[in-house]
Amino acid sequence: MQDDRPTPRVVVIGAGASGSLTALHLARAARRRGTGLEVVLVDPAAHRARGTAFGTTDPQHLLNVAAGGMSALPEDPGHFVAWRARQHPELMTEPLPEAEGGVSTAAIDSTLELAQDVIACGPGLGRTRDASGFVRALVDRATVPLVLDADALTLLAEEPGRLLGRDDRDVIITPHPGEMARLAGMTVDEVQANRLQVAADFATTHRVYVVLKGHRTVIATPTGRTFINPTGNPGMATAGTGDVLTGMIAAWLAQLLDADAACRLAVFLHGAAGDLAAGHEGRVSMIAGDVINHIGPALEQLSTPAAGEGRDS
Repeated sequence: MQDDRPTPRVVVIGAGASGSLTALHLARAARRRGTGLEVVLVDPAAHRARGTAFGTTDPQHLLNVAAGGMSALPEDPGHFVAWRARQHPELMTEPLPEAEGGVSTAAIDSTLELAQDVIACGPGLGRTRDASGFVRALVDRATVPLVLDADALTLLAEEPGRLLGRDDRDVIITPHPGEMARLAGMTVDEVQANRLQVAADFATTHRVYVVLKGHRTVIATPTGRTFINPTGNPGMATAGTGDVLTGMIAAWLAQLLDADAACRLAVFLHGAAGDLAAGHEGRVSMIAGDVINHIGPALEQLSTPAAGEGRDS
């Protein structure tokens, strides 16, 4: 039977050059989910990057790009967005109003006007006053499911009572222990000593899904169910891997429209991709991009029946 549902779309919020790099990890991971998914990277610097192939018409810069030298890296955030986007043509970009070098509170209107099934926000967003206003407005006004991480959670920790799910709109948060501690008003040691209970308490009180990262990532649902993930390894404690997980959750949520299933599947596959990456690159040298590159093989491995499965006895 043919699925007549429109192509699912994930909107990823970035913020300038450094923000776009972390958001790019997230967006690439979401896109690796497979065909039938659109990923839009929205960024306050993108409007300055439009109209030229690499965000600039400077001849020497273009020669450097062609030569592949280190000087090809553009300094202006808007040029950086275009440069990165041209390396990944499978991603679409949209501009946002900016303030203080990052996202403006006023950007909320144009963000919510975009066609979208899921919004992922946080990695690289920044912690400016405008970014804080943007995140609060996003939580208050968005009608599609939200996946929140990193800076978005740090900003909301100033007023955690605003972080609430609704019957008509799921919210998934993906904190590391430090972010969880700030949200829950406790120490990191207290979080780590009772990970299951802390995650479950916050999930039920705020009606959100909590994906508490770390060794044996914990998933807690608004109804109080908890799960412990068996995949993953210490080599994944490297910059960007958390952004990858956020992207994977957003992608599966857009596809499945089931927050519970999206969390469990994405977390399992994220760890499985990390295990495959560690096998190829080694735990010490693996990076976030290695995890992204092994999402496909991890999904294929999960989809392949075990030896003897499905055979007649």
